[in-house]
Parts: sequence; structure tokens; C-alpha cells
Amino acid sequence: MNLQEMSDKMEIQEIMNRLSTCADDGDVEGQTMDFTDDAVFRVVHETTVNAEVNGKDNIYQMFNDPGLDFKFVYHLNGQCVINLHGDTADGVTYNQVTWQAKIDGKQTTMTECAKYNCKYIRTEQGWKIQELESNFVFSLPIK
Repeated sequence: MNLQEMSDKMEIQEIMNRLSTCADDGDVEGQTMDFTDDAVFRVVHETTVNAEVNGKDNIYQMFNDPGLDFKFVYHLNGQCVINLHGDTADGVTYNQVTWQAKIDGKQTTMTECAKYNCKYIRTEQGWKIQELESNFVFSLPIK
């Protein structure tokens, strides 16, 4: 691996870390800044697609939904594998998310394990997320 490849991989990993940190802090602007204008964001629980949103502006609206009543969200990023293909890349970031929110009027706390499967593209502004599939493979309610 040469220095440019190492730099590209570090930049992409930083994007994923920023995405999670901004989500934890409720910083929707920061959470969406690294998506392309035509990005796709998909939420999957095991094999069921629960949501698919197209376009950076719509992703922003989804993350900023006032109906999402989270008391807290905490992401813990794990291993990140990135495959570079010139000016595009793909990869997976493992993630554990613990959150608390009001659902149907009841306070719910959950820990979920997810694989963030992503496609990236190099732009004049640096690497951006072109597609992110947040695949929740395991959910554990906390009592």
C-alpha cells in the first residue's frame, strides 16, 4: 500500500467516524456533510429494508425528523475495511449503537449491532459517501 492509498483510507475512515460522532451529538449538518447530493441511505434490519432515502437533502430531513425522540444515541465504531478502486471505493464499518427513545409513548433502550456497507466517490472536495446501507444484524432491548 502506498502513501496515497493510506491517505485515502484514513480520509474515508474519518468520514465514518465523523458520521457516528455527529449522530451522537445531534449535529445533523455534520452528519450529512459527507454525502453526495445524489446519495442513497438505506436502513435494513436483518434482511428487511425499513427505509430508503435518496438525495442529501432528503437524508438531512430524515435525520432531522422531529418525530425521532431520542434521549441519547451512542455509536461505537469497530473494524473498517475499505477497498479502493481509483476514484471510487467500497467498504464496511462495523458499529454498535446504543440508544434510548420514546416509541409509542414508552421509553425504550436498545443496543444494536450494524454493518455500514458503503460506496464512496472521490470529489473535488475529497471523498464522499455515495451510498450507505446501515444493516442492523442484531438488536437487544435493554431493561
